[in-house]
Formats: sequence, structure tokens, C-alpha cells
Amino acid sequence: MKNKLLLILPFFIMFMMFSSCSTDLEINADYKEIPVVFCVLNPSREMQYVKINKTFLGKIDAHQMAQQSDSLFFTDNIVVILKKYTNKNEVASWIFDRCDSIPKDDGLFANDKNIIYQKKIDFGVNTKDDEYKIIVNIGEGKHIVEGNTKLIFGSALSKPNESNHLSLTNYKNNYTIEYYAGWATNFAEIYLQFNYFEVTGSDTVYKSFKTRFLKEVVPSNYDNLRPLTRSFSIMDFYSLLMDLQPVPFGTKRYVKMPDSFVFEIVTANNEYYTYTQVTKPSEGIIQFRPNYTNLEGGLGLFAATNYYNIRLKMSRQNLDTLHRGIYTRNLGFVDKDDLYYFPFF
Repeated sequence: MKNKLLLILPFFIMFMMFSSCSTDLEINADYKEIPVVFCVLNPSREMQYVKINKTFLGKIDAHQMAQQSDSLFFTDNIVVILKKYTNKNEVASWIFDRCDSIPKDDGLFANDKNIIYQKKIDFGVNTKDDEYKIIVNIGEGKHIVEGNTKLIFGSALSKPNESNHLSLTNYKNNYTIEYYAGWATNFAEIYLQFNYFEVTGSDTVYKSFKTRFLKEVVPSNYDNLRPLTRSFSIMDFYSLLMDLQPVPFGTKRYVKMPDSFVFEIVTANNEYYTYTQVTKPSEGIIQFRPNYTNLEGGLGLFAATNYYNIRLKMSRQNLDTLHRGIYTRNLGFVDKDDLYYFPFF
């Protein structure tokens, strides 16, 4: 009993000491303004964008603060510069323009103000030795945020190409493609979109569905001088078609011509891929995710992606398979000899 009393006594004394102190607990550290910059260069689009925000801290609920635009944006003058280097020599530079006319969707954060920086950029001819640098100057040197990245270029499909008619008719086979991932690519996804429309009387409704059939980390020794060969199951395509509801009486389905199929290649460089891997939601018990940034002087991301697509006509043989095939004959697709298809063959 004496030993138990000796063990309890120190805890009792500690309890009395803390209970006699103030109950106010300051959990906020001193406020430190940190720039958060996001820029993903994409040479497949004309306009490039830079988003600049700041971290915020206060004594009220964070959700309430997020609804105040002043918590999100700097009031200081901001200059955003992008520079291109070839073999470490500066060969081009662009100054971004401030824009506040693009509306922001409703959500957790305030949307009464949406400040971004944009610039139409012609990246010109690129080589694997080129590098891009972003410089964000906030408040005339109050904050300087910098980052470097490689631009992705050279993404393309070599098989099929736009001169082909795409034919997916043998259910048991795989369809083989060949693609160039592009210089500086670390990660690639390829999608297949199928376009069709439905006609009821004088009404026409255009529809489509898209499936991703490739998602891969590009081999580290890849040099973009040779295509990568991959394949997907043709039956996977028909499985998606079979999810369509039969059309009502009087409605006909047509395959859209000439853009029956769209192959899309979406690529990303190492910085972008690493960021998505680090920040994606956890599937386990531990939900903690470390901060990732490749910027100096702030947080955020400076990376590159690219987008490439080709459009293909469905072959007459494939149209016939859709109309009469065992998996799709009840879906209402018209015969290959329908007058709509006549101009395209």
C-alpha cells in the first residue's frame, strides 16, 4: 500500500499544479506568410497559367478564414517570369499577365476573387537539353519563389495513325498500339473515347464514353527514339458497349463520323508524377501525407504535362459487327449501308 501511494502522489501533485494554471492554451504559432505557387506547363495548349496563394493562420475556425479572399491572396505586387534555357544559356523569357476574370467554382474556399497569371506562349523548337525556370517575385523581393522543370514534347501515336480506319472486330484478340511517350516523360496514360449519337424523330443527342486502357511509369532508359508497344483487350471495349441501355422504339444509334474514336495520350514529367503520388489519398490507416514541393522560397509545384490525340473512323467491317454482332445487335446501331455513312467510304 505504501508503494502504491508513492506512485500516485507525483501524479496528484502534477494534476494540482496544472489545474491551478490558466486554462487558455495557445496552439497557434507565430504567423508566417508562405507563398504557394502552382504551374504546370503544357505545350499542347496555347495559354499557360500560374496560380499563387498564401498560407493563412488565425484564431478563428480555418473554414471561416478560407471563405475570406484576403486570407488566400497577396496584396503585394507580383511579377511572374518564365525563362527558357538551352545548355544553361537563357534563350527566351516571358512575363505573365494578371487575370481576375476567370470565375472560380463554389467550394470550401472563397470564390468572390480568383486571381491567376496567364500568358500565351509559343515554346518553339525544344530539345532534350532545354530547361524552364519560373521566378515569382512578390512584394519587390519580399518573397522570391523559384523552380525548374523539363518540358514534355514528342508524344505521339505511331500505330494506329490518322490514315487508318480503326477496326475492333475480333472479340478474342488484343489490339496493339505503338506510342512515343515524349522527352522528359515519367508517366503516361492512354485513353480511348468512342463517339456516337442517337436520333429520335428530329432530335439528335450526341454521346460518348471513355476508357483508360494504359497507365504506366515510363521505363527509365526510354529515349523517345523508339515507340513503346502495348495492347488492350478488344473484349474490354465491347464490355463497355454492353453497358448501354437498349434504345426505345423509334430511336436509332449511329457511330459518329469521321470522329468515331479518339485516342488520347496524357503524359507527365517526374515532378508532376511525384507530386501526385505523395499527395494522393491514403488507402491505409495512417492518413498522414508529407508536404512535397520542388520550389525554393515557397511551397507548391512547377512541372509539365502534355496531351496528344488522334481521331479515327470506324471501319465498315466494324460497323457491321456493331449492327449484327452477338454482343451489340440489340443496341440499335444502324446497318453499315445506312445513308449517313455513305459519304465517309
